[in-house]
Amino acid sequence: MRPGDWRPFPYGGVNFWPAETEGVLVVEDSTVTGVPEEPLRVTLEGNLVRKIEGGAAAGQLRRYAPGGFYMRHALFGLNPKVRVAGGTQFEREKHAGAFYCGLDGLTDGVPVTTGPGFAHCDCQVDRPTVVVDGETFVERGRLLLLDEPEIREVAARYGPPEVILDDNPVMILPRRYTGLR
Repeated sequence: MRPGDWRPFPYGGVNFWPAETEGVLVVEDSTVTGVPEEPLRVTLEGNLVRKIEGGAAAGQLRRYAPGGFYMRHALFGLNPKVRVAGGTQFEREKHAGAFYCGLDGLTDGVPVTTGPGFAHCDCQVDRPTVVVDGETFVERGRLLLLDEPEIREVAARYGPPEVILDDNPVMILPRRYTGLR
């Protein structure tokens, strides 16, 4: 860790600073808007927010940083046992396949990453489809990494992989699969 860095606690995701982001976020919850009444769409090109659409929530978000936004950081959830339904934004972000990101306001039209963010808005997308370098990474909220043979082999040390890696968070793991005695 360096000054200005942060890591979510408890762990449950991979946090990163994106260099290039293209696509559309359909925000399900944000620290600026709460849960929007209608779909809130944020279009990113070149890591900058180029368009914000979606009724009252879009207006709220635009007013929060009138000079525009860039994507400051992002997080992919890795824990298949974190609840989605009824969970807070900062719990749901850690669910395997969920996507969470922080948008910061631009300073004089440019991103400034050397200090704390300006007009920071955290956004949650529970069941995204994410493509990284042309390869599907998450499909409709399913973290495809959970299907990799190497991951399933590691999970098998603790119990049946279909139970350990099942991303239905209401399926409780029996103690015999948790490593606790």
